[in-house]
Amino acid sequence: MTYSLTAPGLMTRGRAWLVAALLAAPMLGAVAACTSPQMAASTAGSVAGLAGASERGFARSVEDYNLWLAVNRAWIESDAAILTQVNLQVHEGRALLTGEAASAGERARIETLTRSVGGLTEIIDDITVPSVGTIASRLRDEWIVRQLDARLLLDEKVQAINFSLEASNGVVYLIGIARSPEELERVVNHARDIAYVRRVVSHVRVEVPGAP
Repeated sequence: MTYSLTAPGLMTRGRAWLVAALLAAPMLGAVAACTSPQMAASTAGSVAGLAGASERGFARSVEDYNLWLAVNRAWIESDAAILTQVNLQVHEGRALLTGEAASAGERARIETLTRSVGGLTEIIDDITVPSVGTIASRLRDEWIVRQLDARLLLDEKVQAINFSLEASNGVVYLIGIARSPEELERVVNHARDIAYVRRVVSHVRVEVPGAP
């Protein structure tokens, strides 16, 4: 759930305490707070280089980061426990919600809180309300995510930084930008080939050559 400047996407999983720490230290503010000009330049360069490598570009990546912060802030102000239940990815202003809610009413409440944040262009609510949830299933989901992260990073025909992913109850959720239908197919096939994956749900946008 935590925003991370690491491939394959800018948003990855984490824990509530880390989210709270990030909310207290915006990315650009943290860069400015470096103790020396050299350190600030190095940090800013690393952030800009990684964000710039994404098909979104630096400005869009920063906008997505700020939206991600705003949604997490809304969740924390209402009920910090949401952070342990729901995963959030923000890509091109599109918010993908995955994970589990205790009831249909709780799922609706979380979506309403998310919609209260201005600037989001779309909310994809893939939160499930499972009849039975186990620690084992959650551990399997984390293992699936790690496996898929590694496969995308090792595939030279996939620009891993353009994809964000989550897994919940054996269902893999993808969001991001594919440079071609073939690249998206490779990503989906990587996910399908991983043990315990029951289904792959793609919200990935395929780039149209020549489009602005």
